[in-house]
Amino acid sequence: MMSVLLATGLSFAQTKSDASDATLTLDEAVVRTLGYYPAVQASVAERDAAEASVEIASADRYPTVSLGASLYQYQKPMVVYPIHELSLGSFPPFDRTLIRVGADLRYNLYDGGARGARIDEATSRAEVQTSSLEATRQALTARVVSTYLEILARRQTLEAQDHSLEAFRAELGRVRRLFEVGRAARIELLRVEATIARAVAERIAMSSALDFAQTALARLTGVAQKQLAASRLVSVSLLGENVQPRDELLEMAIQSNPSAQNARQQIEVAEAAQGLADSDQYPQLDALAQYLSLIHS
Repeated sequence: MMSVLLATGLSFAQTKSDASDATLTLDEAVVRTLGYYPAVQASVAERDAAEASVEIASADRYPTVSLGASLYQYQKPMVVYPIHELSLGSFPPFDRTLIRVGADLRYNLYDGGARGARIDEATSRAEVQTSSLEATRQALTARVVSTYLEILARRQTLEAQDHSLEAFRAELGRVRRLFEVGRAARIELLRVEATIARAVAERIAMSSALDFAQTALARLTGVAQKQLAASRLVSVSLLGENVQPRDELLEMAIQSNPSAQNARQQIEVAEAAQGLADSDQYPQLDALAQYLSLIHS
């Protein structure tokens, strides 16, 4: 017994007897869609990019170290290091080739809250992308469930129409026999034939609608359409409805619905952006340490 919890709060039970690779359960259809559909993959990539942005923004909390080196080649000998005094014994060496090696250590002591605002903004944007991903998944789940149930319903309707056609054809045979012996009017024969023609037309329309629904499910799940014959889908049944009070359901929806979460997080992004803009009115204080070495041949 397997069940899928839908965004509507309804649960469906699905029994798979004589399981084989040819069948496709509702749970399997949802899993296939969430793992295959391009919109989900795009949302996952956007969420990962947003989470990486949080790590980049958080890196500002640590000091930065930069290393550099340069090589100078002069036509005539050049002083290797600066002259700090003028005396007969204080002349520095001269060389045509000078190598300069340096290292800088920098750390921001105060930036008016810009660093924290950038981290908060990046974190809120990552949460927005997470909510968008969940909303995409829920929307796709609802589409898959709706399409799956539509196929099952149309299959049952098609079977009922086939039974009706058999009954109508049997009735046509009975009326035709009565008409041949003069015990039925021609109008009765024409009425049954018209009923059969209308039933055939309805069956054709229902069969086309069933094919369309199967095509839609194939696009969602990435399964070949020829593998999605209605007979290969496993029937489901409704277990029960959520009977919680309306106010409780509304509060649950507000707290857990991805769209509502997305709206709240968009507000947090705007507040963080405002804090980042306000930080420009404060001075910045950096600590800087440098090391410089001059090497000559």
